[in-house]
Amino acid sequence: MSHEGYERCLLRPYQGGGRSGPLSQVNGSVLDAADYADAGANAILEGALLISCTKELIREMLRRNIDINVVAPRISPNISAGRDFFEDIAKIRAIRRIWARMMKEEFGAGPKGMAMRFYARGIGSYMEGRQPLVNIVRGTLTTLIGVLSGASGIQTCSYDEAWCPPTEEAAKLALRTQQVIRYESGIPRVADPLGGSYYVEWLTNRIEEEILATVDRIEQMGGWLAAIEKDWIRSQLRQGAIERQRKVESGERVRVGVNCFAEEEETEIRVPDIRDEVTKYISRYKRFKERRDMQKVKKALEDLSRAAEIEGVDLVPCTFEAVKAHATFAEIVGVLRMKDGLDYDLLGERSYPFS
Repeated sequence: MSHEGYERCLLRPYQGGGRSGPLSQVNGSVLDAADYADAGANAILEGALLISCTKELIREMLRRNIDINVVAPRISPNISAGRDFFEDIAKIRAIRRIWARMMKEEFGAGPKGMAMRFYARGIGSYMEGRQPLVNIVRGTLTTLIGVLSGASGIQTCSYDEAWCPPTEEAAKLALRTQQVIRYESGIPRVADPLGGSYYVEWLTNRIEEEILATVDRIEQMGGWLAAIEKDWIRSQLRQGAIERQRKVESGERVRVGVNCFAEEEETEIRVPDIRDEVTKYISRYKRFKERRDMQKVKKALEDLSRAAEIEGVDLVPCTFEAVKAHATFAEIVGVLRMKDGLDYDLLGERSYPFS
């Protein structure tokens, strides 16, 4: 896809979102650095890709005369937590330092834009299928990392995530993990309790330097979009995933219950049978689509498509009208994908139904 296509994808949430516009109070952009970690990025690469992507987004915003002080405070990154306790904390601290300087010195944002609000996210690849109850401990470490790093929100993975969508029991236990730390431990009463630790400060400095060096390398390629188009990011993630798995298989990277402290008889986990629920959902979905006024749906999507051709137009009203006409999420996103030079369907399995 072209630079223009990427830029349109990045900026869609902010089109028409001025200081008093409909999106002035909406967190329109969630940059998910945790996905990079899940795909193979180490702490350095995850931080560098987040910063580089943010630079690309803000430069395009400024080019379109979008107020940095409206949008910068509304950019909320997701950052991974859980693989290495001190490294993840230092990584987040380093990203927050770089973020604050970048927003102030490079883009002229005010204090609110300098203060990065982020979401600490446990990643599914950190959960193991063997001895799944051990994942409860892993989820607890994820939560602690988020709390000690100053996260605005935290996702604690359910212990059965390696097997199935979370059961009610597992989801409730993940929630209770957060609640015990919040209400019983006393940890949240202290702001930045690790600040001043010689090891944390040293590690933060080192990671910050390495992130900045990687960001510079990406900038020399032409920026985040150019790095994507040159397949550099995909290549780095692929190499990282291979190296991560090699370390697990060799025992260099310890995974309790997997490559050490393994058991001959694996713990049996109850995987819920949701086939009946899936069948009922599919039936409801089919009835919903059959009962729609297809002419209204088509017109609403065509109106949205025409609006998307106009640079800077506010797409929210047209999107609302499409929803009111009972257009599905996939149909709305598909129309916008086509206007951005992409296939209608992410997986290429469906085509636009109103041609």
